[in-house]
Amino acid sequence: GCDQNHRDLRDRVLAAKDFTGSRSGASDVQGHGTHCAGIALGAANGTGIIGAAPEASLIVVKVLGDSGSGSVDGIAKGTDWAVEQGADVLSYSLGGPGADSWIPPAFQRAEAAGCIIVCAAGNEGPGANTCGYPGLYQQAVAVAATDKQNAVASFSSRCGAVYVGVPGAGILSSYPGDRFATLSGTSMATP
Repeated sequence: GCDQNHRDLRDRVLAAKDFTGSRSGASDVQGHGTHCAGIALGAANGTGIIGAAPEASLIVVKVLGDSGSGSVDGIAKGTDWAVEQGADVLSYSLGGPGADSWIPPAFQRAEAAGCIIVCAAGNEGPGANTCGYPGLYQQAVAVAATDKQNAVASFSSRCGAVYVGVPGAGILSSYPGDRFATLSGTSMATP
């Protein structure tokens, strides 16, 4: 979900939908989604941060509920809906330990539609072969997190599927309630 009224995001939302049955709808009550959205496309408005693509638009797809958990069928349905809305890039700051039968077909449809699929590698480091799904699916660009010394962050998962390492430690971004917060994780590296 996302705080669609945040000053860095409010003029960017094209569409929003909840796939979790949350009482808060597509809104973000935990801060994770709003933080990731700001990293991706926070506005150049003189406050907070400027996102990686400050002129891009946002399609909000809430696939993790207010408790932070979700279902693979919800993620697959959310993927299909985002593609139907015209998404070019799909960003997944989420993950789990096992493969499933719902997400791969949705990723295949998204790839066929020309979407780039970017997924967090996971926060199970520093051991080898600790990446999770959906980052391990063939269609995904798996992203690890680096720290301020440009080294792989201690928490970041590592595996042969990682395509790139991006800053993910101590990242300032938007947060619900028109605030800003600093968070760390491969979730922050992914957008």
